[in-house]
Amino acid sequence: MPSTHRVLDPEPIDTLAGHIAAGGGDALDAARRLEGVGIAEEVKAAGLRGRGGAGFPTGVKWETVAAAAATGTPPIVVVNGAEGEPGSFKDRVLLRRNPYRVLEGALIAASAVHAHHVVVALKRSFQTERRRVAYAIAEMADAGWLNDVDVSVTIGPSDYLFGEETALLEVIEGRQPFPRIAPPYREGLSVGLVLANNVETLANVPGIVSNGAESFRALGTPESPGTIVCTVSGDTRRAGVAEFPMGTTVAEIIEEIGGGAQEERRIVAAISGVANAILPAELFDTPACYDAMRSVGSGLGAAGFIVFDDTADLIAVAEGISRFLAVESCGQCEPCKRDGMAVAAALDDLRRSESDGDAPGLLRDWLGTIADGARCALAAQHQVVTTSILDLYPGSVTGHVDGSLPPAEPVLIAPIVDIEDGQAILDTSQADKQPDWSYEAVDSGRWPAAYLGDTPVDVSARRSVPGAAEIPRGGREASADEAHELVDELVDAAHRPVLVDVGDQLDLVHHELVAALLATADRGGDGAARKAAVDKFADLLQRHVDVTTQVLLPWVRRVGGNEGERVAGQAEAIQSAAEQLVEALQRDSSDLPLHALADQLHRLIVDEERRVLPLLEQHLGESELDDIGRAMHEV
Repeated sequence: MPSTHRVLDPEPIDTLAGHIAAGGGDALDAARRLEGVGIAEEVKAAGLRGRGGAGFPTGVKWETVAAAAATGTPPIVVVNGAEGEPGSFKDRVLLRRNPYRVLEGALIAASAVHAHHVVVALKRSFQTERRRVAYAIAEMADAGWLNDVDVSVTIGPSDYLFGEETALLEVIEGRQPFPRIAPPYREGLSVGLVLANNVETLANVPGIVSNGAESFRALGTPESPGTIVCTVSGDTRRAGVAEFPMGTTVAEIIEEIGGGAQEERRIVAAISGVANAILPAELFDTPACYDAMRSVGSGLGAAGFIVFDDTADLIAVAEGISRFLAVESCGQCEPCKRDGMAVAAALDDLRRSESDGDAPGLLRDWLGTIADGARCALAAQHQVVTTSILDLYPGSVTGHVDGSLPPAEPVLIAPIVDIEDGQAILDTSQADKQPDWSYEAVDSGRWPAAYLGDTPVDVSARRSVPGAAEIPRGGREASADEAHELVDELVDAAHRPVLVDVGDQLDLVHHELVAALLATADRGGDGAARKAAVDKFADLLQRHVDVTTQVLLPWVRRVGGNEGERVAGQAEAIQSAAEQLVEALQRDSSDLPLHALADQLHRLIVDEERRVLPLLEQHLGESELDDIGRAMHEV
């Protein structure tokens, strides 16, 4: 079955107007007219299942929360955008293409369970997604879409467990991402119940409300209706993201997105993230839906397929997965961390052909106890994925581990930070992350749960609720007083006198620039006041250029090699375009409305940040990034 575009827009929707032109808003209007009655029932009838990986029936979750909320405090709706499953990039693409669709789905969910607060949870490193979501919220607030619902953004850590629902709730309350025992649809934050849904899940909701359950079921299978947004990476001709009807075979997905095997190579297997058993190529005719994938002993998960060809040493793959999960384990459950690290070490010995005769048996013993008493799924994932590889590929497909070839190099299993030109860019810092969650040269031996339990997490949520939109948009331009107040709020939101976080530095400059441009709206004509406002804007832009050229780009070129040179060249081209925009404004020769100029500038800066920040974060540790942040502050 060919790919489709039910929730994954073929091109980015950059404005609320664009979303409305494509039919956006109709579902929210309909849901609010119903005042919650029947919305959960329609979602339940549609058969929508959670797209975060578990496949739990969404309508059942909504009904459960609504029933519990009927006798108590209104719940909070949480949008889980903390994507970090290796091999998956679909949630970030959905937010980049059309955050309005996801937010509309969240507002419909709020209407269904009578919630007055929506929280969007994103990782601090998700710079592009943070900008897109913030500006979408601002436009929706300005256009009156939010009504009495407060919408805010919580920024969390990069740790894998932040994506686990109960750990995500901990982060929202300012604590470390250590999973709870109680599921979020029964017991949530201290302020009340929580309805937590994945980004892709919520992106499906407006279509269900607008077109009905039967229309949603027109694609997919009876047990897994609708579509699934899939990611393919690894040993294929290209990496990418596309949307398919549920039930499309794994082979079709890998072929359409990935283009099949690389030249003179043969694909032998794939895994869907690090949560499901490996799928050998002879089972690629399995339909990509929850029940079919489970029937062959694997699972669909978040449909992020990492593909391996006949050059791969599957024992080295198992070691990479094992190390990732053991490092990301928080240590609340002793077997998960202790036995997980033992499994990773044993696989490392096996990969290097340095294990003794007892190693395979001990490896199986550790895998047998790793999930004992576990409060989240991470340990069970470790057990399932690793055991499946050992069962299917006891000697690996290339014979590396039996001594006939040199030992294989370690395989990096890590989240995708971007996909550019058909290439998946992995978070290479994962290779340096220690089991204590530091990036020091030597692990301290301490487990995160033991020493981070009382350390708060800086969520640094940007203020983005009705009446306090970050950048007033949608036809109403900010006054100078509003713009200055906005910048003051942003500085206060940092919670520290000197910003050392590179992303926060760029975030502040970004908002200063756009706010300064909007402030010129009060300076009509060709008078001195308007000239002064434009000159101030030009000065701010020059400071941004200075910071970039004097601090950021030298580091980019230093650590990025050829890729760094390419990214730096692109950033310089973007800066040149921004400077030309300013010159047109100074000459008063631009015929674009002021808010259109602000949108244009916003897109230019976001494009620059999208290229520069991920490259720095891939190659540098926290201390070096802090040094860059201080240097930026001093320019």
